[in-house]
Amino acid sequence: MAGSIKYEENSAAGTPLPDPNQQFLTGVRKNILIADKGQETLKLFDDLVIIETDTIGIGTGPVDYYYSAKYNVTLKYERNSNVILAIQESKTSAF
Repeated sequence: MAGSIKYEENSAAGTPLPDPNQQFLTGVRKNILIADKGQETLKLFDDLVIIETDTIGIGTGPVDYYYSAKYNVTLKYERNSNVILAIQESKTSAF
């Protein structure tokens, strides 16, 4: 009987543990549209690549689109106000 016991780690009876990637992205999403949190938020990622820059932006200056392959998300970053404007799943600049 002792050989048939198998330990599986769950946070509660039958409830799966939270996905660490989703927990990370939840924290990142809390910084959307928060003034002066853009660069701080971008530094949380270790694999960001600029995929496009809109030089006109939203009327206040350039907007960069950063892609993270690790999390498969694109972050829309407004330089002048240092703000993350949005996050979109996949590699895209169509927000």
